[in-house]
Amino acid sequence: MSAGSRGRVALQIERFRPEHMPAVRQLADAAYRRPRENAFQRWAFLEGPTHRAWVAMQDDSCVGLLRAFARTYRFGDDRVGCLETFDWYVDPVHRRSAVGVRILRAAMEESEPLVNVGGSPDTLALLPALGWRTLDRATSFALPLDGSALRPRCADGSADSRVSGGPP
Repeated sequence: MSAGSRGRVALQIERFRPEHMPAVRQLADAAYRRPRENAFQRWAFLEGPTHRAWVAMQDDSCVGLLRAFARTYRFGDDRVGCLETFDWYVDPVHRRSAVGVRILRAAMEESEPLVNVGGSPDTLALLPALGWRTLDRATSFALPLDGSALRPRCADGSADSRVSGGPP
């Protein structure tokens, strides 16, 4: 059976480890349309303190990936630690072979609840079939940056002192 057919592919679903990085970079080249520069990959997988990732490994190749941020959400008066999923993709050769579903199921076994905000029409159609349900509708979002990222710049390039934060 070919890897692209609907049969199950022999895989190991694992939490991302630094030694997966070369295989993840190859997957990004094949399936990812966002930044692929080394600095982005380093931040996304190795340096982001709230980032989590799961990989689908077939031998030494990464054929699928799911990333999540550890975040705190408010549900009514309660604050709940969650993993917010994003960047869920599979090598085009392995699409329609349940690789992505298997990665998501592995993430669902984690102790922290998963949250999804948005997604492709395919994702939004699939999640209820996996037992996901709508808890609420997001009405506002926070951009978690420190003041230095929001500090206006003067025409000469110096920082505007009206906003406090880190170094200019």
